[in-house]
Amino acid sequence: MPHLDQVQKRFHSQGLVVIGLSVDEETNPSEVRRFAQDLGVSFRLGMANEKVLDQYGPIRYLPTTVFIDRKGKMVRRVKGYIDSETLEGYVRELF
Repeated sequence: MPHLDQVQKRFHSQGLVVIGLSVDEETNPSEVRRFAQDLGVSFRLGMANEKVLDQYGPIRYLPTTVFIDRKGKMVRRVKGYIDSETLEGYVRELF
């Protein structure tokens, strides 16, 4: 998550929006807000719903990172950890 926060800060002015979604059905929105505050992340966190999971596929591995272009099309899906250099490269491909 720190890498996501860094990339959000670096590319926000170019229109990048990072959204972290909890897929844990046992978690409630207040726990997600507290988690974000505890980590000090600047990007949005929320709860995944059926519509999101239907559109971008089920999440079976954590973390899973989905890259969506400006038109809303999923252009990459990565299961597992992404190092900061690779993450930044994938983000640059969006522009």
